Amino acid sequence: MSPEMKNSGRKPAKYDIEYRAKEDDSWYGVLVVVNGETLTVKYEGYPETFDSKIAAKDFKSKEEIDEFVGRFRNISPQLQDSECGSVMKEGMIVCAACNAFGKDDMHFYDAVVEAVSFFLLFENFF
Repeated sequence: MSPEMKNSGRKPAKYDIEYRAKEDDSWYGVLVVVNGETLTVKYEGYPETFDSKIAAKDFKSKEEIDEFVGRFRNISPQLQDSECGSVMKEGMIVCAACNAFGKDDMHFYDAVVEAVSFFLLFENFF
């Protein structure tokens, strides 16, 4: 938290939007800060070294601006495993976690639910 925020009595800014990073195409919670002609994308839970700074002069066309704007979306609500059965419906768009790249390398992608199946799990039945 910056010293200005600590002394101002204001609440710190919220990371209330998601951004799909070019580096890995995963979605991250971000805070967007505009300072003059520069926009900074700050990643929630990551140090400043991961911030992306974009200058207005870096955009060469309207298409580049549209592509950049398309990388933002409203934050996706996170569901717990126990909630999936009551919320999931076929055709629903969800943000799915995938750790196919290694156990400590979780990526998040948009997905469309193709089917929903339920099963009963009996523990200590006998």
